[in-house]
Amino acid sequence: MKNFFGIFGNNDRAPAHDTPPSPCNCSCGERNDATRIVGGQAAGINEFPWMARLSYFNRFYCGGMLINDRYVLTAAHCVKGFMWFMIKVTFGEHDRCNDSTRPETRFVLRAISQQFSFTNFDNDIAMLRLNDRVPITDFIRPICLPDNPDNLYVDEKAVATGWGTLKEDGKPSCILQEVEVPVLSNEICVKDTNYTDKMITDNMLCAGYPGVGKKDSCQGDSGGPLISQRADKRYELIGPLFILCTAPNILNGFHVSSYVFLGKMPTSYWCVIPELKSANWTTDQMRMISTKEHGLGDSCHVLNYNYSMLSHMNYNEALEYVQNNEVPEEISCLRSDRFYFDYFYNEGNSIVSEWDLVCENSFWRSTVQAAVSAGKFMGATSFGIISDKFGRKTAFSIGALVHIVGSILTTVSTWYWFFLIGRFMLGLATGALFYAAFALLTENIGIKPRSWMSIVITASYPIGMLLLALSANFLHFWRYLQLSLTIPAASLIFIVYYMKESPRWLLNKNREEEAYKIVFKTNKSIEQLPMKKDDNTAVEVKVEPSGSKLKNAFSEICGLYGSSQYRKLALICHFSFFVSSLSYYVTALNADNLSANRVVYVASTGFVDIFAYLCTIIILKFVGRKYSTFSLFAFSGLCLLSLLAIPRDGVTWIVSIAMFARFGITASYSVVTLHTAELFPTNLRSSALGTSSTIAHVGSISAPFVVDYLGKFAWYIPTTICGTTALLAGILAATLPETKQKTLDDKK
Repeated sequence: MKNFFGIFGNNDRAPAHDTPPSPCNCSCGERNDATRIVGGQAAGINEFPWMARLSYFNRFYCGGMLINDRYVLTAAHCVKGFMWFMIKVTFGEHDRCNDSTRPETRFVLRAISQQFSFTNFDNDIAMLRLNDRVPITDFIRPICLPDNPDNLYVDEKAVATGWGTLKEDGKPSCILQEVEVPVLSNEICVKDTNYTDKMITDNMLCAGYPGVGKKDSCQGDSGGPLISQRADKRYELIGPLFILCTAPNILNGFHVSSYVFLGKMPTSYWCVIPELKSANWTTDQMRMISTKEHGLGDSCHVLNYNYSMLSHMNYNEALEYVQNNEVPEEISCLRSDRFYFDYFYNEGNSIVSEWDLVCENSFWRSTVQAAVSAGKFMGATSFGIISDKFGRKTAFSIGALVHIVGSILTTVSTWYWFFLIGRFMLGLATGALFYAAFALLTENIGIKPRSWMSIVITASYPIGMLLLALSANFLHFWRYLQLSLTIPAASLIFIVYYMKESPRWLLNKNREEEAYKIVFKTNKSIEQLPMKKDDNTAVEVKVEPSGSKLKNAFSEICGLYGSSQYRKLALICHFSFFVSSLSYYVTALNADNLSANRVVYVASTGFVDIFAYLCTIIILKFVGRKYSTFSLFAFSGLCLLSLLAIPRDGVTWIVSIAMFARFGITASYSVVTLHTAELFPTNLRSSALGTSSTIAHVGSISAPFVVDYLGKFAWYIPTTICGTTALLAGILAATLPETKQKTLDDKK
């Protein structure tokens, strides 16, 4: 019965009386002669010429009625949450299972509904604008709209028609069915049925037999069975898109985590004195002479002796000389042209020995990782705006180009600053590739698969980490390793070629025709787009100058913070992203502080991340977004703070608990990303994700310095900072609204 509340709904607004085009020798609401059959039996052929059948991916799921030659009336729950431009409307059909008939078919150009509530199905009414006019014939005619909106039709007989089931839990009928039901007052409906007064509003009419209970007039005619069909069909449609959106994130896992190997510290390093080396002194002999405490001093400074004079002595004579004379001042090995560093690695080399990134230059070693995060900082905001204003594919394509150039630059560069620019470009591209692909995928899947698919695309990141660890296990020289990470970037060329723009974004920008071409080119059962241009169907598209576009892009950022509602949501999301990012990168880069093998540690974090993403799919199936976030943040925070109670020599326990904490952080990161995408409307979605990611990269920029510098004072300082902030983030996340099983907000 609820299925018909909206269709028969009362509305405060006067109806719009659109009439068929002239010439037309027809009138609305005329049934063709047939014997009325009461009790849910088959209707006569073309008895109800206004009947419309709605199909989703060529599968019947709802009914509707023609109200003029361009509009169909249906229930709002038949279009709410659906990609309505994929709905096909069929007219003049009696037997929907008989392919011998040739009914008229149109597609939906626009769906219009207002204030519909899934809670009690209030205002369950929608109008569908068709892509082309429907010919009015003896077999296709519109239904009349009521002239008197105050008429409630109480005690009158009404006829419900549709291809619904003939019995409860049965299959939809092939033949159009009709059933006669009485219209009841809302008071009687509440009294004699199981519906409450909150379920039946003033915008509804109650029709049916009270003794039967809640049985629908035509069960199965409203999209109930569609839910499972729609999920399967959408999964098949977006399969190629899912692969295209997932693959680039593997590349992101390559370069963001490669710092662990590219920037690895040598086993030992020392300042070489050319004069003594030319005299065939050993390394230990040089260090005994040139450093304080006879070789036990630091490797960054040497004593300012006259080494030319000492080189003419043997080692014992030189040692006696320095012991009997005043100790000179120390000078920096890096700051003097007289000396240079020599390095020892157990295997291979790194950028540390390439550009002397030790001692006073150790800051520039950490900056190599910070440059990627800084690039992501810039890319997340700028490409988020580009994605919202110019399209998901446009942002992705620019990011792919930047990624390829940055990869090549980091591989061939012999100058540190070029290498650093290349790393920055890789970070810049990471924001473009991930968030454009994430928005593209999120906007083209249904509610049910949205949770697990968004998690899986994020889970592709640790796959890159595993492949990185595998490469690093065999390629110990940093340029060879970087080359192995650059070659796969060529795949981005093919991804850009095959990737299509988001139809949802195109529709948000009033580019319906482009959306149709993308959608129905994918659907093999449709040979061509049935779109005809006339004066009434043409969509006026105003081309804005670039200056205006940039101005509007800035206004979207202002819109994100202008509303108190969105500002609160944005700030909490920003902090959650920051904590997730800081903790994620601290646990990823903390191998040296925990005395772990780098290859094993990176591989372990990759496996933990994959397990976390898979578990998140299960968690989100049973738990809402905000409670998942709260629990995961709290779990991670407690694990990290518990490290304070473990002795320093308990390395196995420390690493194990750190991996448990990383599990929670990784899982929370994916949930926070999904939650943020669902909290904001389409016109602010990428901006919200982009700005949140920007704040997150403040944490990722800080992470290498927190690990490298604060870790020198005490190994537990980085993990303690992360644990404290994770607990706070969990508390704030619990105040956010729940978005599980909610449709995306498409308002402009």
